[in-house]
Amino acid sequence: MLDRLPLDLRDALADLPAPEQDALARVWVLAEAAAPAPPPFAPPPVEDLLARIRPSTLPLAHDHAPARRARLRVRTWARMGALLAVAALAAVAVTTWTARPSAPSTAATEVAAPGQKRTFRLADGSTVVLAGGSTMQASMGDTRRVVLTGEAFFDVAHDATRPFVIQARDVTVQVLGTAFNVRAVSGRPAEVGVVRGRVAVSRGTDRVELTPGEQTVAEAARPLRVVPTAHEPGAWRTGAFYAENATLADIAAEVERRYGTAVTVEPSLEDRRWTLALPSAPSDTVVLDALAGPMGLTVTRTAEGVRLAK
Repeated sequence: MLDRLPLDLRDALADLPAPEQDALARVWVLAEAAAPAPPPFAPPPVEDLLARIRPSTLPLAHDHAPARRARLRVRTWARMGALLAVAALAAVAVTTWTARPSAPSTAATEVAAPGQKRTFRLADGSTVVLAGGSTMQASMGDTRRVVLTGEAFFDVAHDATRPFVIQARDVTVQVLGTAFNVRAVSGRPAEVGVVRGRVAVSRGTDRVELTPGEQTVAEAARPLRVVPTAHEPGAWRTGAFYAENATLADIAAEVERRYGTAVTVEPSLEDRRWTLALPSAPSDTVVLDALAGPMGLTVTRTAEGVRLAK
């Protein structure tokens, strides 16, 4: 049994009686067979443990009465056995954690053209719905990373050992197990809204956490803040069209992304703001008619697209 101990442990136990050496060796072997604690695991320094169990440090004073010495010896061997067990578990855990193989790394770029909506599954099992006019670069390894331009809805597969991080313009989204929507279109602040679970959104040193029914809009020169969602994040997946206090230029750009229809706006109208809440907008006509009537606009269709004017 002793030959299964590391050499430095055998040296440390060399002065003990043979039965006690054998008993402690059995403790080591049993502990070595035990499963290590799951990561993250901070193993105790094995060198310190070995130093503490060397016979020269054990309290076996010879001037005690025999009964007293016997009690001390029992407590000492129990203490040594516990320390050996911890040392064995530490050694096994360090070896196991160090040798843990890296996750296979895969990379992919996905594009949804204007007027297109794409649903696909990443290598880790996460599901992504990519809105029209959007691009996503995904790298799946020990850390799952995504760079998003445009808009996408994510339903992330849970894996506590592999962080899932999304870079969306100037914000970073750290997934904490969730389903959520990220919007990062040109000319507009990035937006993140949560349907299920929890995400952390950061920009520089600024950081907020979102839970279901909450969102943040990364407005320039303002700290991130948590606000209630006005509608379900990612409702565009089922054909809804929402625009809150958006300029006509932004709404026109969104129509082009969603429906693939080029929309130009008379320059004097580009900065006019409007709010739209359309739970069902299966075509660009529904959106444009909802603008034209209340705002007194004319909608002119040509072979090149649509023009909004007074």
